[in-house]
Amino acid sequence: MKTKQEKNEQVSISMDTRKEIIRKYEKIISLKYGKDMEEAAWSSLINNFPEAKGLAIGDIERLKYIYEIPLVKLRQSYLDLTVSKVLSISNIYIRSKYDWGGCVYSTISHNYQSRSINGNNVVVDHVTGLMWYQSGSDTFIEWNKAKQWLKDLNFRGYAGYNDWRLPTVDEAASLLEFSSKNKSLYIDNVFSRKQKQIWTGDKLAGSESAWLVAFQLGTVRYLHIDDRCYVRPVRRLN
Repeated sequence: MKTKQEKNEQVSISMDTRKEIIRKYEKIISLKYGKDMEEAAWSSLINNFPEAKGLAIGDIERLKYIYEIPLVKLRQSYLDLTVSKVLSISNIYIRSKYDWGGCVYSTISHNYQSRSINGNNVVVDHVTGLMWYQSGSDTFIEWNKAKQWLKDLNFRGYAGYNDWRLPTVDEAASLLEFSSKNKSLYIDNVFSRKQKQIWTGDKLAGSESAWLVAFQLGTVRYLHIDDRCYVRPVRRLN
């Protein structure tokens, strides 16, 4: 019988530790005789996940969903990127390439969930581990002014959080759907359709332009930072 203190220690295991435990489990069952050890390995793993006791053996995806551990991790640090670098990012399919960027769509199978926190609407993607502002800025904003807009947002707080930021190209492009869904926009209906194109925090290498994602035609392209675009903030769940 576990003591109350031991149970509390289990619950307080860090997210990085849980990820490492899952990684070790996946490594074990990938071995030649891994299937023979699956039940014992799963039992050992579940001891660290008290809320997942009722899961079927090997149901890793459901386990990650419960603990909001992303199945697909997208880059979150900003970079200066060439067109070729942008068109070589993971998890997108390129329909056509151009000098300014390309028409693309995400190959990620999302699991979106709408939430209202303190009266503020957000969209959680359990696959990428991202929380999105459901709508965004009401008007077009220059790239540098978008940063100030975010500072003001974080000063006030939104949905109880103060770490909102511009998405990277990888994150913003993950929203692009294969076909138009949201009244002719290539983005899921769970999002507001007002923000037809959004800034990212990445810049075009060697220039005064920044990358954006446009949902009208499903494109990734760059625009001079003095031009204007909408903002849709994002943050990581963990």
